[in-house]
Amino acid sequence: MDFIRSHYPSLGRMISLPSQVKPDNGELSDLLRKFLYLNPHNLIIKLAMTRTGASREAVERLTGESGLLALDEMLEAGLLEQEDHVIRAVSSEMDHHAMQHQISSDARNFVRELSSNFALISHTCESVTPEALARIVAMSREFLKEIEEIKEDAVGSVPFFLNIVVGPYDQQDLPRTDRTEPSIRSVVLEGERQNRIV
Repeated sequence: MDFIRSHYPSLGRMISLPSQVKPDNGELSDLLRKFLYLNPHNLIIKLAMTRTGASREAVERLTGESGLLALDEMLEAGLLEQEDHVIRAVSSEMDHHAMQHQISSDARNFVRELSSNFALISHTCESVTPEALARIVAMSREFLKEIEEIKEDAVGSVPFFLNIVVGPYDQQDLPRTDRTEPSIRSVVLEGERQNRIV
């Protein structure tokens, strides 16, 4: 079926196989959670989440033959869909665990040799007042709104990632109503169990 869709898109749109029923929202969330923790599926999904979408050519160039196999697997599962030559993600909703994993994944994809005009990596830590930390978080939210406006106005051919993580190492001096109790949970990352404080 994927071959027909790729080489005969008009015919592919006319054919409907019983096994290719679109998954519901709950199934989509489960599929997204499953494939986001796999490589090269992760990168392919993120390309497909952009408004430009992904293509077989880009997937093969970036991930090789294994990427094409992963792409077909996700198309067959219903997480991705292909119209003509454009591949798009059916769902893009992530929970906090998935977002934390994406941040780690994107850090590994960062190319240090890339021109500073097109890439940036930075880290800072300090002890500040609760009011100052709240201000930093608010400034980060405003920055993200500006980024969203740029994304709306300048859709193009360069897929990119941007991650912002701001938070306290120690919540002791935060207002009691804003604190959460840390707990040790087992989090599965890329098939390996690691105990982490989240």
